[in-house]
Amino acid sequence: MTSAKLGAVVMSALVVMYFALLGQKGYLFLLEPNIVAKIMGFAILFLPLVGAWTIYRELRFGLAIEKLGARLETEGAWPRFRFGVLPSGRANKAEALQE
Repeated sequence: MTSAKLGAVVMSALVVMYFALLGQKGYLFLLEPNIVAKIMGFAILFLPLVGAWTIYRELRFGLAIEKLGARLETEGAWPRFRFGVLPSGRANKAEALQE
C-alpha cells in the first residue's frame, strides 16, 4: 500500500469517526422538544450524508485514475516529454517552450 493510499484510508477512518459523533449529536438534538433544536438536528444529520457521499466519490475517482494510469503504462501510451524537469518536478520552462 502506498503512502497516499494509507493516508486516504486513515483520513477516511477519522472522518467516519467524526461523522459518528456528529450523528450522535444530531440525534440528541432531535430528542429535544424545542423546534429550533429539531431543525438543527436534521441539519446536523444531513451534513454527514453529504460528507460520506463526497468521500465515496473521491475514493472512486482515485481508484479510476489508478486503473487508467496502469492501463496507459501497460499500453505504452504514457505521455513522454522531451524536456527536463526541475528537482521540484516542474518542467524546465525554457526547454518546454522549445518543444
